[in-house]
Amino acid sequence: MGNFRSYLWNTVVVTVAVVAISAVISVLAAYGISVLRPRGSRILLSVAILGFMLPTEALIVPWYYQMTGMHFLNTYWAMILPQAAQSVAFGTFWMVTAFASLPRSLGEAAALDGASQWDLLWKVLAPNVAPAIKTMTALVFL
Repeated sequence: MGNFRSYLWNTVVVTVAVVAISAVISVLAAYGISVLRPRGSRILLSVAILGFMLPTEALIVPWYYQMTGMHFLNTYWAMILPQAAQSVAFGTFWMVTAFASLPRSLGEAAALDGASQWDLLWKVLAPNVAPAIKTMTALVFL
């Protein structure tokens, strides 16, 4: 027998975890880079771009030694963390461009109405970039 059910379950667990982790972290990182604009945010964006430009084949050996050192070999985490790291790099770049397309007056209006930074992100900006978030999650899923 091919043990198909077990392999399918492994794929579902890894895929759901990678998509969920990378979507949340990418939205938070992109919000910080494009809306809050702290010192060094452009350098951080450049590192994110470099992160998804690197081929996976060049990273497999370092990831193997890192997972060995963390005692993650033969666990779900050994598959989830490297894929999530590359997906966060891509997702951050994707979401920075989405947040940059929104007018700054949207955030200013929310601030005048008393919205906190958290409210601004999840109640004002995220619904406006929902198509970009959905597209990003679909691309990460693939």
